[in-house]
Amino acid sequence: MPKSYILVPGYGAQGGKGADLVHFFNKDGLGAIVNSSRGIIAAYKQEAYAKFGAENFGVHSAMAVTTFGIATFYVRKRWMKVYFAIITICAIYGMGISGTRAAMAVPFGGIALFILVSKSWKSFALSTLAFIAVFSFFIMFSFS
Repeated sequence: MPKSYILVPGYGAQGGKGADLVHFFNKDGLGAIVNSSRGIIAAYKQEAYAKFGAENFGVHSAMAVTTFGIATFYVRKRWMKVYFAIITICAIYGMGISGTRAAMAVPFGGIALFILVSKSWKSFALSTLAFIAVFSFFIMFSFS
């Protein structure tokens, strides 16, 4: 089977090192797919990744809400609309479970910028009023 690939388990969390895997590859460096699932699944436990906490997760989920939420209205294929809508819903959930308030500002800022760039003054005026209302709501209920 000279043109086949072999899945190589045991790397990373199971103790395998890069030098142990050399014999799985051909002279061109092909022939194997190295698996490190536990190294990826449990990466958050490593000190090197400690800086990627809930706040980064929340803000990046918020960026996905903005990007895929806007893109949902502009893709032509129905399956892409559904796909982008599902990603947007999952990202909203991710924003919620992150517990970071700063993440809430990202979609508002992204959508406001999109509306400003779209040059629709009617949409801009209505959106400005909506943003003021939402902002006022958060201000009123965040100090009680």
